[in-house]
Amino acid sequence: IVDMGCFARVETNGGGFEQVNLLFGENPNKAVRGWTKPFKDAGIQTHMLERALNGIRMTPVPADVRRLMFKVKKLQGTDIARSFCGLNDPR
Repeated sequence: IVDMGCFARVETNGGGFEQVNLLFGENPNKAVRGWTKPFKDAGIQTHMLERALNGIRMTPVPADVRRLMFKVKKLQGTDIARSFCGLNDPR
């Protein structure tokens, strides 16, 4: 992807990416930072599909918790987070 030189941003991770690390007793911060580093070094923004807060039944998610999650994502190396609303629909 980096060598192609035609992407301004790529979707790099989501909740499942981190949950797999947690299931195996690994630190997801290391995995996310390692995976996003080549993109960051090349100037490519990283993008995440966010649905993890809803997946753990935190609905509705309090605004302060959501802000904290996005702050953590930025520290992990994710530039853009896009909320997936399908799990927010109570129907």
